[in-house]
Amino acid sequence: MSSQLIGRREMLKTAGVVGAATVLTVLSAPQGAKADEREDEHDSRSPAGTWFETDEGTGFKFGVLMTFDGGGGLVATADIDSIKNSNLLGSPTHGSWVRTGGRSYRWFGKAFSFNDKTGALDGTYEIKETLTLNDAGDRFEASGSCRLVGGTHPIPNFVPYTTKGERIKA
Repeated sequence: MSSQLIGRREMLKTAGVVGAATVLTVLSAPQGAKADEREDEHDSRSPAGTWFETDEGTGFKFGVLMTFDGGGGLVATADIDSIKNSNLLGSPTHGSWVRTGGRSYRWFGKAFSFNDKTGALDGTYEIKETLTLNDAGDRFEASGSCRLVGGTHPIPNFVPYTTKGERIKA
């Protein structure tokens, strides 16, 4: 069996291609949270970060943990199953947010609804909220609404609620 020798030129060419691909991968990767920033360096005009909010409407009150990413994405989870006798079970919410002016923002998200007795998929929640940050950027007040699309629960129209949020700090 004959062995194949790889010349120095081929090795350098291969290393150059791999190196360039690595640089492109690092440069195109999404930017993570800036955990090394000082606490007072966050942009007080942006909701980017993690929050705890309390939603309250007629006949219900529950907590929500939500994270706004710097690129306009949103992930949230709520304890809606704490609303007694409502047969409400939901997945985490995924959505997006935009600035509407000054310290005001709007977000829209969707979550799956499940039948609490069978666990079967039972529609999709659509949630929208408009919020305004305080001057320090560590609290917000908002109004929102939610509806269930395609489910058997009696939530056909957007149900209004108010909410207050507090930024979770490290």
